[in-house]
Amino acid sequence: MRLRVLVTAVVVWLARSAGAQVKPLDTRGVAPPFLMTAPMRLALQNDIIPMAGGYAGCATREEAAGNSVGGIPVSFHQALALTPRLTLSAFSQLGCPIDGSIGGVAAYSVPLRASIALVLSGGIILAPGQLQPYGGLQSALVQQVRGRRSATAAALRADLVWKTSAGRTFTVGVGSTGTRHALTFGGGF
Repeated sequence: MRLRVLVTAVVVWLARSAGAQVKPLDTRGVAPPFLMTAPMRLALQNDIIPMAGGYAGCATREEAAGNSVGGIPVSFHQALALTPRLTLSAFSQLGCPIDGSIGGVAAYSVPLRASIALVLSGGIILAPGQLQPYGGLQSALVQQVRGRRSATAAALRADLVWKTSAGRTFTVGVGSTGTRHALTFGGGF
């Protein structure tokens, strides 16, 4: 909380010293930070290829260790709204240790109307257990830059997020992870 207040105060001070009119805009009315970063998190997690099927006994270890429930990997997410428009997000997904991943997202939202925002985001994900099969961190990063599948993934996205009068949130967006591009549609019910 103190960091957010400090960062906001510094940004406001810098903007005012440059002669800008500072009027804070609150986009949290459109969607919470969790939903603002969801399209990027899902796009990044989609780029890590599951390898658990190639390792004997991996499925039996997931449940016992608490890494999955009913075969679905446990996920964690934490978001920090640095300003009403800028959100940093960290996330992880457990499951079989070879498929476990950790990542981060930075999302900037621009309110267009009271219930609509444009969200620009960028993120990266890493599956540490897959580094060895891909030849280590350096090799995995090189493969990612070349647009090949690897233990890492980076992406950029632009999403239009809107909230209906019933309180449901929907998104439509475009994204790019290396040489792959996607148009997506999502919603929260």
